[in-house]
Amino acid sequence: MMRCSAQANTGVGVGTIVIRPELCYICHLHQGDMRAFLNWDTFFTCLLIFATTTALYYIPTNFDFLNPIKQAIGDFDITDMAQSRFRDNDAIAIDTSIVLVNLSTLNRAGIADMVDKLNAAGPAVIGIDAMFRKPKSPDADSSLAQAFRRVPHLVLGCKIDYDDSVQAFDSVETQCDVFARCAERTGFYNVISDDDKSFRTVRNFSPKEMVNTDTVLNFAAAVCQAYDATSTMRLLSRNNSTEQIYFRGGTQDFYNLDAEQVLDSSADLSFIRNKIVLIGFIGERIDTVPHSLEDVFFTPLNSNYAGRAFPDMYGVVIHANVVSQILHRQYINEMPLWLALLLSFVMCVSTVACFNIIEEHLPFWYDALTIAIFLLQSLALTFLHIVVFNNLHYKLNITVSLAALALTPTLHEIYHNSIKPLFWKAVGKFRRKKA
Repeated sequence: MMRCSAQANTGVGVGTIVIRPELCYICHLHQGDMRAFLNWDTFFTCLLIFATTTALYYIPTNFDFLNPIKQAIGDFDITDMAQSRFRDNDAIAIDTSIVLVNLSTLNRAGIADMVDKLNAAGPAVIGIDAMFRKPKSPDADSSLAQAFRRVPHLVLGCKIDYDDSVQAFDSVETQCDVFARCAERTGFYNVISDDDKSFRTVRNFSPKEMVNTDTVLNFAAAVCQAYDATSTMRLLSRNNSTEQIYFRGGTQDFYNLDAEQVLDSSADLSFIRNKIVLIGFIGERIDTVPHSLEDVFFTPLNSNYAGRAFPDMYGVVIHANVVSQILHRQYINEMPLWLALLLSFVMCVSTVACFNIIEEHLPFWYDALTIAIFLLQSLALTFLHIVVFNNLHYKLNITVSLAALALTPTLHEIYHNSIKPLFWKAVGKFRRKKA
């Protein structure tokens, strides 16, 4: 190891290394700080932090009494705040290529009249978010089937069933045959929160699923395929099993019509020409607050993102948001796990080293400074996460980093005040016994 020399050397000979005195001073000044980064205490403290973080993540799954806490924490995502509170919604334009139409309480005969009237206005695609599983009135069914056949590009939906024993989708629940034969395309309605509709939030969608040996497209993807095949290919070429939904907004962020407006004989529907029309249940009236749990879900746009009381978005509106996302190609990319772990490791080492320096040089201020550093780091990470998500549509994976930072002050003290002294005490006892 070459030592720094404080003596200036003005002559340069062969093989001579000249080191300026002021550089030696800087090297000497920071030598103690560098030791805070490159020592075994920092390594073992970080090891303890990551081991504890991992244990806290996996252990609660085995305790039923912690399930309510786990669910409350597990259903929260910082991007919820980014979309519901920290986004300039005025800057998001209404998607004029999509028209939402409310089925309300119409029977099949009423739906047939609605479809005929909409189809006469010349939309590019009509997608219907409703299941017609069984035959009912022969006259009404016949009228509805004839209305469906007159639509050049009709997209209907299906439900795909998941078998837990084989961990795969194994069957498809289709429309009644008389209606299924009328559709140009079919896509599955399932949303990823189907397993627990009463609590979970819809944040993602699956572009396609394998059902036995067949590939079934998502309903929104099937609608887009009929309208803009290139955009749909762009979605499928990403080859992601799931995509996070970029929510444009609720019904007010799309053209929307109630059933009575469509069926009004004086209504001018010419504005829907060459647009995508999505028909589905949006309550008795669009302007009413949801009061039933029929096809309604929580989303990140829910203003009460913590302690939610009632779902905020109907299924057809979620499909409209996915369609809009596919057409505008506004995909959200997520930080890979390896990069998230690297970020967490760098922050953990830096924080522990900083705590070591504070403990050595400012022991009286240790408690106050460590808490202040943790709070500042957490706020800075959260703010950065929201800014990057809203502006770049990139999701930083900071969960591990925040958990590690939260544990660092406590575990740093536990290591230095308990684990390290006990370890060296045991080593000393072992050496004395051996001697």
